[in-house]
Amino acid sequence: MPKLKLIMQTKITSYSFIVSLILLITSKAAVVATLNFDDTIWTQTFTETGGNNDSIVAGGTITADKSGSAGGVQIRVTLNGSISTLGFENITLGFDGSTVGVLEWDASGGGAVTASDGIHIVGSGVTIDSNGISGTTAATDFTNGSTFPTSNFGSDFAFDTSVDNSAINSLTFTVRVNAGPEEISLSNVQILGNVVPEPSSVLLLTFGSIALLAKRRR
Repeated sequence: MPKLKLIMQTKITSYSFIVSLILLITSKAAVVATLNFDDTIWTQTFTETGGNNDSIVAGGTITADKSGSAGGVQIRVTLNGSISTLGFENITLGFDGSTVGVLEWDASGGGAVTASDGIHIVGSGVTIDSNGISGTTAATDFTNGSTFPTSNFGSDFAFDTSVDNSAINSLTFTVRVNAGPEEISLSNVQILGNVVPEPSSVLLLTFGSIALLAKRRR
């Protein structure tokens, strides 16, 4: 009886190993797209008051930069086309963030440009809002030029499942600073996801693993 129990435990362990191996291979995160805001699928809108606006959108970088001590500046970059996610699921957004100056982090995407500063990113399920992070470790992450998402930033970086293995059709970035010198920059903005496994590949991997384990037991 103990020998039968040992055999059963060995089989369960072997099958668990196979399942874990399949999940590990098929859930590997990958870069779906690295965004280039110079592409024609994006519309850029600049709003400023008070002059001394050194803001720029170039390639994969959005920088709201106010060198003067009065007024404010806002950059809004809106997707007017689509970003393919074919072959991928569990889609998320990532970027590098950095700042200069003392930011209030009180912008939530609306109101006068001069009234607040921060970032607001919305899309199909994505809601990234920096409003209220002043004085927190999330604000420190921006100062240090961290890669987001971080464990300190509680916003939702995940798209909803409607964009899995299809396309993203809705995404808007708003970056704003008021009286400077202040700067917020988002760079290396990427769409990330897990590769959707082909059924034939999963079956081949499964049968191959079983055959290998069977051969080892002989």
